[in-house]
Amino acid sequence: MLTPDELRSLVFGTIGGVAVEVVNIVRAYEDKGTLAKRYRQPVFLAARTTLALIGGALAVAYGNLSPLLAFHVGAATPAIVQNFSRLSGEKGGGAPRARRRAGHPSDKEEDQEDQGTEQED
Repeated sequence: MLTPDELRSLVFGTIGGVAVEVVNIVRAYEDKGTLAKRYRQPVFLAARTTLALIGGALAVAYGNLSPLLAFHVGAATPAIVQNFSRLSGEKGGGAPRARRRAGHPSDKEEDQEDQGTEQED
């Protein structure tokens, strides 16, 4: 059974994860004027819901967090999980992602590849 502090972390962590997805939905809708097809697919919705719940669980795992910090952990969970999956699937770890976010010039090709795959909604 969860303690009241753990339950609070779970709730705020999950809300943080949901907030990220709401921002993604709004951004996709504003870009195309319609909801992307992936948001109508039950498998995608189940996966994103699970990811939000993982955000809540991760906030609980971090220990006694303030609601704001639990929210931040939940919001960061998609990036954390994505980085774990990248680390397990490529040589050299997550360095390309870190350079790309910092605007490293050697990653222009990867940026172009990413843009090509993101347009497949």
